[in-house]
Amino acid sequence: MNKKIKFITALLSFAMLTTMAYAITRGTYAGLGLGVSRVETPSQSLIAGRVYSKSQTTDGLGFRIFTGYNINNHLAIETNYAKYAQSKYSINVKNTDKYDAVLLYNLITLDLLAKAYMPLSDTGFELYGLAGAARVSSSVKSSENSNVFSYFENGTKNSVRIRPVYGLGVSYDTNQKVSTGIELKRTQGIGEKGTVPDLDMVTFSISYNFS
Repeated sequence: MNKKIKFITALLSFAMLTTMAYAITRGTYAGLGLGVSRVETPSQSLIAGRVYSKSQTTDGLGFRIFTGYNINNHLAIETNYAKYAQSKYSINVKNTDKYDAVLLYNLITLDLLAKAYMPLSDTGFELYGLAGAARVSSSVKSSENSNVFSYFENGTKNSVRIRPVYGLGVSYDTNQKVSTGIELKRTQGIGEKGTVPDLDMVTFSISYNFS
């Protein structure tokens, strides 16, 4: 994951160095973010007394599509649709194939955020923080033997929850219409168990202002 973040940072730095600085433009904007996502799936509880091996995949490619409105140089309202990389958790109980099992987590969020900018003089750069709420749609598909997990049954378990979101980022206005940025965002999950784990996403984004 660290290598992917370094690549995104280098790409953004190149874009910033090859353009001139502009201030935030008021009005409606929309854009796309692409980067690394992580689904913080927990280590599942198993049947007591079993010896097992496990593997877990939590990182992968994620993306977000967003639109918002810059109220002024310091405040914006934004909504995001985000798709996270699938997380896979699998176990193999030794000396038997009866208890081999897999859980596949698929997460989508739709959030509404307040975004506070702090322009860095006339450089064209802005630091920002964001906070709001997300509608988290979770689908956990389990294999035939998922009853080895203490709180999952066979089949697919779907759920929808409203969860808090917060994050920070840096953006750069390349001209009065186009902005680029790097953003780190977390959607807070529910406890150690269940279908809504913590969700993290780091994205390089580009947006267009329609005003």
